[in-house]
Amino acid sequence: MILKRLSASFGKLRDASLELREGLNIIEAPNEAGKSTWLSFLFAMLYGLDTRSRDKKEQLADKNRYAPWSGAPMQGVLECSVSGRDITIERRTLRSNSPMGQFSARYTGTADSVPGLTAENAGQWLLGVPREVYERSALIRQSGLSVDHHVELERRILALVSTGEETSSYTEVNGRLRDWQRKRRFNKTGLLPRLEAELERLGGAIDGMYRINAQAAQDRAALEEWIRKRESLASARDAYRRLDARGNWVRLSRAETERDEAASHLADLKRNLGGAAAFSREQLLELRRALSGLGALRASLSEVEKMLAAASLDLADAEERVNASPFAGMGPDAAWEAAQADLREYAHWQKRASFGKIPLFLWSVALLAVSAVSVYMALSGSLSFWMPAVPLALLAGGDLLLLWLGKTEQLRAKSAMILLVHRYSAADSSLFLEQAARYREDFALLEQRRVMEKQLESNCASLTAQYSEKRKDIMGGIRRLDPSADSDEAAELAVAAALDGWDRLEAASVALKNAGMVYEALKSSLPSDAPPPGDDPAPPEISREAVEASFAEAETEIRRLTVSLASAQGRLQAVGDPAALEAERDALNGRGERLLTEYDAISLALTGMEEANGLLRARFSPPLNEKAGKIMGMLTGGKYDRLYFDKDFSAAAVETGEAQTRSALSLSQGTLDQLYLALRLAVSALVLPSEKKAPLLMDDALANFDDRRMGYALDCLLEEAKNRQVVLFTCHSREAAAMENRSGVHILRLTEWSRP
Repeated sequence: MILKRLSASFGKLRDASLELREGLNIIEAPNEAGKSTWLSFLFAMLYGLDTRSRDKKEQLADKNRYAPWSGAPMQGVLECSVSGRDITIERRTLRSNSPMGQFSARYTGTADSVPGLTAENAGQWLLGVPREVYERSALIRQSGLSVDHHVELERRILALVSTGEETSSYTEVNGRLRDWQRKRRFNKTGLLPRLEAELERLGGAIDGMYRINAQAAQDRAALEEWIRKRESLASARDAYRRLDARGNWVRLSRAETERDEAASHLADLKRNLGGAAAFSREQLLELRRALSGLGALRASLSEVEKMLAAASLDLADAEERVNASPFAGMGPDAAWEAAQADLREYAHWQKRASFGKIPLFLWSVALLAVSAVSVYMALSGSLSFWMPAVPLALLAGGDLLLLWLGKTEQLRAKSAMILLVHRYSAADSSLFLEQAARYREDFALLEQRRVMEKQLESNCASLTAQYSEKRKDIMGGIRRLDPSADSDEAAELAVAAALDGWDRLEAASVALKNAGMVYEALKSSLPSDAPPPGDDPAPPEISREAVEASFAEAETEIRRLTVSLASAQGRLQAVGDPAALEAERDALNGRGERLLTEYDAISLALTGMEEANGLLRARFSPPLNEKAGKIMGMLTGGKYDRLYFDKDFSAAAVETGEAQTRSALSLSQGTLDQLYLALRLAVSALVLPSEKKAPLLMDDALANFDDRRMGYALDCLLEEAKNRQVVLFTCHSREAAAMENRSGVHILRLTEWSRP
C-alpha cells in the first residue's frame, strides 16, 4: 500500500492537504503545526474513529480531541495505491453524534466501489492486520516507541506459528522434577558436584604421582647424558684455545705485511702526484668551482649568440616586408596620409568615369520633345513639312557630340583608377587604408627588432668580455697544474685528475694508519704462553660457535635437572600411599555413576516437557531477536548486535563482543528508544503481511537520538523504505538536512496552522 494524498478537516487541520510519495517521506514542521494530528487522522481514516470512548480526567476522547477548531464537520479523504490500483477513501460526518461515520471507497477517477472494503474492515483490508497489531508495530506515536503486550498481537504471533497452551499438571510435575534435579545438581551445589570435586581431587593426586615418577626417571637419564656431553665439549674448548694462540702469530705476521705494503703504496702516490702537489685540496676544489662557473658563463654566451642570430633573421624579415610595401621609405604617418590622398583621387576619378551619361540622357529627352512638337505643328499646318527636320538634325548632332566627349572622359578616369589600384597590388580601393595600417604595424615591428638586436649585441659583447677575462684568470692556475691543458675541457679533466690523486693519497694515509694500529694491537694482545710457530693442534670436528653454545646449554640443563629431581622427591613424599588412593577413587566412581543415571533421567523428562511447552515461543523468539539485533546494530553503529525479548516484550541488550546482557532499564533514554525502534521494525517485518506493504508511520521517533545515531537511523529507514513506504514527522530540521538530495527521499516542510 502506498499513501499518496491526504485531505483533512480534523482538529487544527482546516481543509489541509498532504502529498506523500513512495520511499522515505520526511515531514518537517514546528511544534503545534499538526504532526501528531496528521498521524491520528491517518489512523482514523484506516481504522475509523472510536465514537464510544469517553473523556477521562487525564485525556480527551479522540472524537472530542480532534473536533475541527473551525467548527466545520470532521471529515477527510485518503488517496492510496493498492496492488497497482488507485483507491480513494472518504469518511465524512452526517450526524454530530457519529463523526466520520459516512464511509466510501472507490477506485480513483471512477464511480466504482471497491468490493469488500468497508468502514469496519478498511484497516484490516488494506494492511492485513487489526488496529491493535498495527498500533504496536508500524504506527509509532510521539513518545510511544515501546511495545506492550496485547491479546491481538499475541493472537497474530500465535497465528504465525500455530497454537498451544500450558496446563497446571505441567507446572506441578515440572516443579517436583526440578526439586529432585536440584538435590542432585544445582549450579555448583548438590550431591553430584561434591562427589565430582572429591573425585577430581583424588584423580589429580594419583595422576600427579604417576607423572612425577615418570618425569623423575626421564630427568635422571637426561642428567647423565648431559654430564657426558659436557666433558666432551670441555676438550673441544681447550683445543680451540690452543688454536687461537697459534692463529695470533699468523695474524701478527699478516698485519706487519699489510702495514709495509700500505707505506709503500703511500710513497708511490706522493711521487705520482705531479703538479697537484703544489695545490691543497681546498685550492683544487676552488678551481673546480671556478671552472663550473666558467662553463655556466659559456653556456649563457652560447644562448645569447643563438638569440642574436635569430634576432638578425627576424630583423631581415621585417626590413623585407617594409621595403616591399608601396609606402617604402615613408614614415607610418606619411604612409597613412598618402593612402588617404590616393583614396580621394580614386574617388575623384570614379565620379569622372560617369561623366556624359546624364547630359546625354537630358539631350535625348529634349530631342524627342522638340521632334514631337515639330511633327504636331507640321501636321496641324502651323509649320512647313520640312521644318521639323531642322531641330531633329541639330539635336542628333549634339547627342553624338556628347556621346563622344563622355566616352573620352570615361577612358581617362578608368586609366587613372587602374594605375592607383596597380600601385597597391589590390583588387579595389578598399585595401588602400588597410595596407597603410599594415605598413604602420610592420614599421613598428621593424623598429622593435632593431632595438632588440642592439640589446642582444650589447649583451653578447658583455658576456664575451666577462668570459675572456674570467678564463684568463682561471687558466693561469690551470697551467701551473698541467701546462698542456689549453682548453676548458682539458682544464676540467686536469682538476678532476688532481682531486682523484688527493683522494687516493688520503685513502692510502688512512689505510697505513689503520694497518699500524692493527699490528700494534695484535702485538700487545699476543699471550706469553702462545705456542711457537710450527706446533699446530688438530681442530675439533664442530665449529667454535657450536662448541660454546652447546657447553652453555649443557651447564644450564645440568643445573635445571638437578633442581627438578630434588623437587620431585619432595612431592612424592607428600602424596602418600598410591594403593589407598586408588581404592578410595573406585568407591567414589560407583556412587557417582548411580547419581548421574538418576540426574540424566530427570533431565530427559524435563527436556521433553519443556520442548513441548516452549515449541511456539521457540519458533517466534529467535527470528524476532535476530532481526531486532541486526537492526539495533545498524542504529547504534555496531555497538549493540544482540537483543532479547521475553513474552511481554521486556528487553535486554548485548554489546558487540561482550557476553553480559544489559537490561533495558539500565540504558539511556536515547539508546532505549533505539532498542524499541529496532523491536518495532523487527515486529513489523515479522507480523505484517509482506504483500500488503503496510506503511511505517512515525511521529518524532528520533527526538532522543544524537546526530550520529540519527544518521544511522535515517539510513536504516531509507533501507526499510525499499520494502514499505516510510513517513517520518519531525519538529527538527536536522533529519531533512541530513537526507537532502538523497535518492528515494521526499522532504516536506509545513508551517504552523493557527486556531481560527
